[in-house]
Formats: sequence, C-alpha cells, structure tokens
Amino acid sequence: LPQPTSLTELQFDSPPQGGGRSGAPPAATSPRSYRVEVSSDGSSWTEVAQGQGGARTTTIVFAPVAARMVRITQTADAKDAPSWSMERLRLFQPAGGQTAK
Repeated sequence: LPQPTSLTELQFDSPPQGGGRSGAPPAATSPRSYRVEVSSDGSSWTEVAQGQGGARTTTIVFAPVAARMVRITQTADAKDAPSWSMERLRLFQPAGGQTAK
C-alpha cells in the first residue's frame, strides 16, 4: 500500500481447478491452512491471523492493525496442500473510522 493503512479484514477468491471433460468435480484451490502477517517496512513482520481455508471465498478477520504490506503463507504440509491460487484480493479498513495502533 502507498502508506500505512488501518486494516481489519481481507478476502480473496480461489478459482476451481480441474473437472470438466473427465466428469470429475473441480478441485478447490484455496489454502488448506494459512498465516497472515503484516508489515510497515517489509523487514519486520507481525502475525495477525492464522486459520483454515477450503471455501471458494476465504475471509480472514483480525484486530485492526496499521500496515503497508500483507503476506499470506500456506502453512499445511506439502503432501496435504496442493497448489493454491487467489483472485480478487480485497482489503478492508475498520468500520466507523477506528484507528489501528
């Protein structure tokens, strides 16, 4: 982000993969488990959330925090976590003008 911004939620979509001609249902491409970290300088990172994915849309809510950068890491073991993808990443500020500290 161009300057530190108060954030409290992020959402992203994971498009289905596969399926089609073989008749198999599309495979989910969302992260099996994840960690979200934020930073104001790109050197020092603070974890703000961790959890499980699995749905087409992943919604991650955390306490308001000021950040310029957001890092999302899949934390599941490679054998349990096929590759994942995201589209339409959306970042949300706190409602009502609440300021992060």
